[in-house]
This record gives sequence, C-alpha cells and structure tokens, in this order.
Amino acid sequence: MYDDIYRAVVSLNPCFDIYNIGQVCPTPGDVLTSDSPLDQPYFNRTDVKEAIHAPLAADWKLCTDMPVIANFSDKLLPSALTDGPSQRVIEATNNVTVAHGTLDMILLLNGTLLKLQNLTWNGAQGFTEPPTNPFYVPPDETASLPAGAGELGRWTREHGLTICTVELSGHEIPAYQPAAAFRQLELLLGCIKNLSEVSAFTTQRPPSWSAKELLTADCR
Repeated sequence: MYDDIYRAVVSLNPCFDIYNIGQVCPTPGDVLTSDSPLDQPYFNRTDVKEAIHAPLAADWKLCTDMPVIANFSDKLLPSALTDGPSQRVIEATNNVTVAHGTLDMILLLNGTLLKLQNLTWNGAQGFTEPPTNPFYVPPDETASLPAGAGELGRWTREHGLTICTVELSGHEIPAYQPAAAFRQLELLLGCIKNLSEVSAFTTQRPPSWSAKELLTADCR
C-alpha cells in the first residue's frame, strides 16, 4: 500500500518527499548532504566538529552505511520495551522531549502516540491527557521577517517526558522548522518553564559568533 501511494503521488509531483509531504518543486538544497549548496556538509566543518567534540577525521553522512539504521540492519531491541532505552533515559534525566513533525510520511504521529501510551516510565504507563497545550514559538527579533513564529503545535508533559507536535514540519524538525527546534532546545536546557511560555528567545544570534559560541552560550 505504501509503495502504491508513493508511486501515485510522484506521478503528480515529481519532487514529492516522504520526509516532508508538503514539498513541491523545486527541491531545496540541504546543508547536511553531500550535494550541499555549501562547500561541504555542515557537520563536516572543522569549527562545528570542534564545538560538538566530534573527531576531526570523521566523515559526516546523512545516513550512515554502518549497521545502525541503514538497510534495516538495526539489531537493537525496540526502544519502548520495559526497561528499554526510552524508559532508562527518561528515568535517568526526567528531561526528555519527543518532537514529531505532522508532515512526516515515514513516522506517523498516531504511531508515536501509541508507542508512548504503551511505554511505562517512572512508575506509570503513558499519558493521562493528550497533547493539547499550545506550543508557542517566538519570532526572531534579530531577523527582518519572523520565521515559524506563533502557535506551531501542541504538547503535554508527565513525569519527565514531553511530547510535542510541530505543524508545517516534516521528519527533520531543525531543518523544516528551525525556530521550533530551537525553542524545544531552550526547554531541554531549562531556559523556559514550558513550551507554552510566551516570551522572546533567551539567546540571540550575533553574526560574529562562532559555532562553538552558539552551542555553549548561556541561556540568559
């Protein structure tokens, strides 16, 4: 069924993207891929590798050919099993956010919600309320035009886990809705109280800052 749907859509829209169903022609450039409009993929830049403490000799690839997820060769147990990776990470940090773009055709929102409802963490199973709180993304005060500002989804949080939907975004939220992803990062770092907080970004982006300074800047 999946293949039939894909072939039918591509016959109407040759630029259709399963990762972002709103994509139309022309296909935009991607700074993470080998055909990046930059001189090299973003994560192959030396200053970026230094900022995130990655080996300088590492060769960034969008999809690795190592046996992780490529070619369906992932041998790890499902993350939602009891005592599995999801439960352990949530209970160890009490600070986990699962974000889901609503334009994703690879991973469906209802599937993510079903997984979390079957997951037990911190002594309770699933959420008691659906994600209905408004997810507010402020405008970038350093830009001449706001990008992705306003209510861009819904969220809820219980015993250490937040689930947040992101409208107008596909699979890779930092690529399709970077302002929304930055706001979620502020929550992860404790810069805001919750994702409904109506306030400006707690950091701005001076053009002179390096990648390392951006990644290590204090929230306030």
